[in-house]
Amino acid sequence: MDNVVETAELSPLSTLTSETLSSRARRAILQALVNGHYVPGQRLNEVEIAAALGISRGPVRESIQGLASEGFLEVVPHRGAIVKQFSESEIAALYELRRVHEGAGALFAAERATPGEVAMMKEVLDSALAAADSEDPAPYTPELDFHVRVMQAAHSEFVRAAAVDVNAKLLLARARSGQIRQRAHQAHDEHLKIVEAIEKGDGALAERLMRDHLLTSQQHAATVLGVSSEEHA
Repeated sequence: MDNVVETAELSPLSTLTSETLSSRARRAILQALVNGHYVPGQRLNEVEIAAALGISRGPVRESIQGLASEGFLEVVPHRGAIVKQFSESEIAALYELRRVHEGAGALFAAERATPGEVAMMKEVLDSALAAADSEDPAPYTPELDFHVRVMQAAHSEFVRAAAVDVNAKLLLARARSGQIRQRAHQAHDEHLKIVEAIEKGDGALAERLMRDHLLTSQQHAATVLGVSSEEHA
């Protein structure tokens, strides 16, 4: 029997806003996803979510479809939308690709980043840390994603596109990880060292630091997603 979402963390949406119902529903569902309210493999029930939010099923369905297209959920025939789940080998393979693509991106950024792009990286890090320390941290947003800024500063569309494709499959793991304050601070320190290497134009160091950072991120992603060793599964 499928697990269905409990709705304790979802409350009726306020009508005092200019946001559309679907965008507000998306934000509420995404926050519940990031908070770990849903477990990997759990099915989302449109009727129960709509009732909890006090809205019709239409905006909920639209939100779920959008979250699936963004990589937070996957649609399974005859089951509907479920929370993405990964095996240990899938996590390892995806992060191996991240280390290749983003390691190269960091190297290229050290060679090609403008002073303005380096300044933007530092600004993003400050904003992301402030968001992590907030009493009510916001869900993942690309605007506060340090890795997005590094890939942009690499000035290689092929490397950037490859990194975007891999990261789309890991959005839930990255979003959940960013909500854990201790890991957020650790990642911030790792990111700062990468920026310093990029600013100095030391491509080899920037690449090595990015690879090391992503290896740590892989281990944390497996933890927040509840991935256990396949040998003991």
